[in-house]
Amino acid sequence: MGGSPAMVGAEVTKLRRRRSLMAVSVALTVGGVVMLYLVTGLQHLGDPVRHPAPGGSAGLDHAEQLLFYLAGFAGLSVGATAGTADEDSGVFRDAVSTGRCRWALFAARIPGVLAVLVPLTLLALAIAIGGALLLPGTTVSAVVAAQESAAVLAVVVVNGLLALGLAPLIGARGLVIGLLAGAMQLSRMLEQAGALGRVRLLLPTAGLDRLLPLSPGSQPRPVAVGVTVALVVVTGWVLAALVGGFWRTQTRAA
Repeated sequence: MGGSPAMVGAEVTKLRRRRSLMAVSVALTVGGVVMLYLVTGLQHLGDPVRHPAPGGSAGLDHAEQLLFYLAGFAGLSVGATAGTADEDSGVFRDAVSTGRCRWALFAARIPGVLAVLVPLTLLALAIAIGGALLLPGTTVSAVVAAQESAAVLAVVVVNGLLALGLAPLIGARGLVIGLLAGAMQLSRMLEQAGALGRVRLLLPTAGLDRLLPLSPGSQPRPVAVGVTVALVVVTGWVLAALVGGFWRTQTRAA
C-alpha cells in the first residue's frame, strides 16, 4: 500500500502515543457498545415489560447502528490526526530535508491509519456480537451480523481515509473533522431532496448507508442505491481524497 515497514510502524506508533486520541477512539467504539448494553440491560431489569431484552438480534442491531456513527467519527479523528501530525510537529520538514520521498511519507500513513482503526473496530464488533449472543434476546442471524459488521468496518475505514486525504489540503485537524462531519450530515439532508433525482446516487452517505442492512420496520431509504453502485461511489470519494492528499504533500513547501 506504500511506505516501508519501518515508516508504517512509525506512523502507528505516533498515533498510539497520542493518549487523548486513543482514549476518545476507545470510548467511541468499545465504550459505546458497553454503555449501550449496560443501559438497556438495566432498563430491562427494572421494567421487562416496557423495555425489551438487551441482547439478541434487536440488541445487536442497536449496537451496530450505534457503532456505524460513533466508530465512524473515531475514523475521522484518527485519519485527520495522521494527516496533519507531521506538519504540525515539524517532522515533515525534517524528513523532507533528509531526502525522504514525499510520496512514501504520505503512503505510509494509509496502512498506519488502518492498523489503528481496524483492530479497534473489530474489538468493538466482537463485543457487540458477544453481548447479543450472551444476553437474553431473540436468535441472532449470522448473515445479518456479518453484513452489519462489514458495514461498520467499511464506514470506519472510509471515514479514516477521507480524513487522511483531506487533512493535508485543509491543514487543521479540528477543521477537517468538523467539515467532514458536517458534510456527512449535509449529504444525508440532500438525500431527501427529490428534485436532485439520480444525482443523489453520487452522495457519499447514499453509498455508505446502503451497506448497512435496514432494520425491520425501518423507513425505506430515500435513495435506492445498488450495492455495486454504492461501492463504486464510496471508492471514488476515497480515491479522490487520497489523490488530493498525495498532491498536496508533493507540492507543499517543506
